Amino acid sequence: MKALKVTIVILVLILMAELGFLFFTGPGKDLLTKQPATEPTAAPTTEVPTESVSIELPPAVTQEATEEVTEEVTTVPTEVPTEAPTEAPTEAPTEASTEAPTEEATEAPTEEATEAPTENPATADSQVFLLSFAGNCVLGDTYNDTSTASFIHVVGDDYSYPFRNVESIFLNDEFTFLDLECVLADSGTPAQSGHVFRGPTAYAKMLSAGGVDAVSLANDHTDDFGTAGYDSTKSA
Repeated sequence: MKALKVTIVILVLILMAELGFLFFTGPGKDLLTKQPATEPTAAPTTEVPTESVSIELPPAVTQEATEEVTEEVTTVPTEVPTEAPTEAPTEAPTEASTEAPTEEATEAPTEEATEAPTENPATADSQVFLLSFAGNCVLGDTYNDTSTASFIHVVGDDYSYPFRNVESIFLNDEFTFLDLECVLADSGTPAQSGHVFRGPTAYAKMLSAGGVDAVSLANDHTDDFGTAGYDSTKSA
């Protein structure tokens, strides 16, 4: 409004100047021709207000234009983006991530972890023993057998030979038991006819080397060399 008032005042001044110029120049034409060219120069000076038009008008318009533009730019965009984004991302993800996994993770594993182990018969107080049993075992030859295929000739003093293929079983259990069906004696006379079996007393080391813990002498060859042979076997 201020700029409009200034513009109206300027236009009125210009109009008055033009009317004054026409009034003074119209009746006095004859005077202008008689007088020297000094006075007519004063009349064109009435066009000076034209300079004020170019100076005062643009600043007033530009100020209003800038004020109106800045107000619209600052007030409109600030209200819209602040409200919408803050509500949506905070509510939806929290419900899915906090509620659903907690029920499955806490309830399901506890039942399996507490109930399943109770079915296992092994407990901290129980003890497990591994026992091995073998049949008839003869650590010697028939009486006076001197052939190259005899037991004493093949084995010699290799005490680990007889149980080499089963020592992994006998040495890793708690107890190994077999039937010793021969006499361990360094000499003697057979007490009966037929097949009698005897090996040197040193062959008792084959039992300990093979992991044998106990033997039975309740068989039909324990008395092959009489009481002397039986006592020698027990001593060995």
